[in-house]
Amino acid sequence: MHSKRIIQLILAALSFIVITFLILFFDAVIEFWPLYFIPVLLAIFSYGLWGGIVSAVAVDIMTFILAYLKYSVGELATANFIAIAVGLGIILLVGIVFGCFEKSRVSGEFSTEKLALVDRLTGLYNYSYFRDRLEEEKERSDRFGSKVSVALVNIDYFKSFNDKFGYSKGNQLLKKLAQICKEQVRAVDIPVRYGGGEFAIIMPNTGPQGANEVAERLRSAIEETEFEGIDKKPKTKRTVSIGVVTYPDHARSVDELTNSLSSAVLAAKSAGRNRVHVYEVEK
Repeated sequence: MHSKRIIQLILAALSFIVITFLILFFDAVIEFWPLYFIPVLLAIFSYGLWGGIVSAVAVDIMTFILAYLKYSVGELATANFIAIAVGLGIILLVGIVFGCFEKSRVSGEFSTEKLALVDRLTGLYNYSYFRDRLEEEKERSDRFGSKVSVALVNIDYFKSFNDKFGYSKGNQLLKKLAQICKEQVRAVDIPVRYGGGEFAIIMPNTGPQGANEVAERLRSAIEETEFEGIDKKPKTKRTVSIGVVTYPDHARSVDELTNSLSSAVLAAKSAGRNRVHVYEVEK
């Protein structure tokens, strides 16, 4: 997307130069100035509203300079000046109006794209975003020789909770857990809704020890939190089992990493639940 904008900006600049050359070569301001709509529209597609305004002002200034060089002061005060002034006003208006339309269009596309990557219940990013972002962090890890860790947070006995308190309370539990995840992780970490009763935390530039510390802090915060229950038991506490896997220490690909996450969570549950288990590579 960034390279496309650069290409459009280069085309806008080149078209501006070519049109100016044609005006000077043929000495025809009145005949050729409407061609300046081309760089204005290209600038709008590149940078939206501000691209339209800046390019339109630049075109207006250039057109006025060219007209001043071609016509005498007396001639500029006649119909030529009126025609050019009206034309410059139209170019500026086009820059503003079309710039606003382009800004709204881009904003709408961005909102739609973001909504597709957000879990509506918790407000966290969803599994699709998790996969894409993990691929990006893996590539960054390969490029700079850094590590990236992921923690998979699984709610203990989540099905039993839903059976006992109802799915409405289960959804409230998920919302509150999502909030705790956002509060307990670091600013650089990315919490996501993994699916069902699971959340994942992507931790860039973090090895097993640092990831274990983040996961343990999250586990402890959840254990100490009271969640909403039902009338006979209005408050209840829950625990989570967390698996931690680090790339490239424990996995060589994203698929291997996610598979290892499941194994790490199962190990945490087998060890008694309510604990963090850092994945161990089989020897």
